[in-house]
Amino acid sequence: MKYVIWGAGERGGRIFPHLEENEVKAFIDVDENKVGKKYCGKKIIDFEEYKEKYSDCHIIISYVHEDEVISVLEKEHIYKYFLMTECPGEFQESYPRDILKKYIWDYITKEKKYFIYGCTLYSIMVFEWIQKKTGIIPAIIPHKNISDQLLHSLKIEMPNLIFSTLEDFEKEGGDELLLTIEDEFYRTYQRNDEKIYITNIYDCSNNIQQYFNPLIEKFKNIHKGKRCFIVATGPSLRIEDLNILDCHKEICISVNSIWRAFSDTVWRPRYYLAMDYRALRDWGDVIEHIDIPYLFLGDTNKEYWMKDHDKNHIKHHFIYEYTEKRYPKFSEDFSRGSYMGSTITYNAIQLAVYMGFQEIYLLGVDFSYSGGNGDKKYAHFYKEEKLTATGYEQQVFLSYMSAKKYADEHSIKIYNATRGGKLEVFERVDFDRIWNSNK
Repeated sequence: MKYVIWGAGERGGRIFPHLEENEVKAFIDVDENKVGKKYCGKKIIDFEEYKEKYSDCHIIISYVHEDEVISVLEKEHIYKYFLMTECPGEFQESYPRDILKKYIWDYITKEKKYFIYGCTLYSIMVFEWIQKKTGIIPAIIPHKNISDQLLHSLKIEMPNLIFSTLEDFEKEGGDELLLTIEDEFYRTYQRNDEKIYITNIYDCSNNIQQYFNPLIEKFKNIHKGKRCFIVATGPSLRIEDLNILDCHKEICISVNSIWRAFSDTVWRPRYYLAMDYRALRDWGDVIEHIDIPYLFLGDTNKEYWMKDHDKNHIKHHFIYEYTEKRYPKFSEDFSRGSYMGSTITYNAIQLAVYMGFQEIYLLGVDFSYSGGNGDKKYAHFYKEEKLTATGYEQQVFLSYMSAKKYADEHSIKIYNATRGGKLEVFERVDFDRIWNSNK
């Protein structure tokens, strides 16, 4: 296959190592300052040059706001594109690892006749892995809503591709259906009165042993039936509110730059989270000396984890799932990972649920952004000369909706005790009146 990657930036650099170097012919970017230069050793071109010289290549859209790129392409009647967001989280991680590929490679066996459900970039990779290891060509069952133009172009580029259907899977005696794009409808399938389970190889996080941290298991239901406060770092957060939490000895989970408040209060959270690789990169030295009982830190920064750390620094698998189009998944086993929701608050909620809390109060979760279309800036509770943090409003909203859905289905109450802000997904409560109710 021949590809060009749309986006000569951080995300394009993440998907690049998962492809064969000779498969990637160029990067596309709209930034005139980048065009003509090189990225990852490949030429950066503009869209016009793609149409003139590279139109035989399939485009991989790595740009965050992919709908904007899709609109540009389809106006030109170009449908030869794949979405990075349709790939598993491993392809979106902040530093590339081949853990998933090794897991799938070891899983594949010559004794089985595989069918692949899905026709994404990842599906094509799995197709090639199976063919390379077994010498057998698996059939691909395209997922719903895929364009005929893409299927046609793939057939031209890869004439050995076999497109099939679920009916063919039954008639031809397929042994296993490998799910490369998640679809609840196809979780199980009936054939000859025998229940055939689809193997989900899109999200293998529960099966990959490298992601599992047994040290986290001791926290399962440790606070069953109790309440906690998740303290975020929005501009509404007050030091006096932290003092109230300390006075009432509330169990608190906090995140990221909360350490900036420690010089002004004796309050400390019992649990702390930092998942983003930039947090570990920029605040690693500070985090190293934070006086907090337990720190859950993402496996997102290789350099950070190459160093020795105290036992209360607990390594946690952070599952990338960046999309503007669906609810992110909600982890039921924090010891094996938690899902990205474009806000650390989402991971804190997943941890709180894993610990068994039945009432979760959010504080300092303003959900307030400034700026125009696209990425937006947001502020914190401490003074900043200029706003540097970037928020993804749609993705964060979907995360809160996902958390609410999970909580409602499991009789867990999530309340928003933030002073002001724009988060209306959860029931509002007055922070000052909480103490009048019984714990």
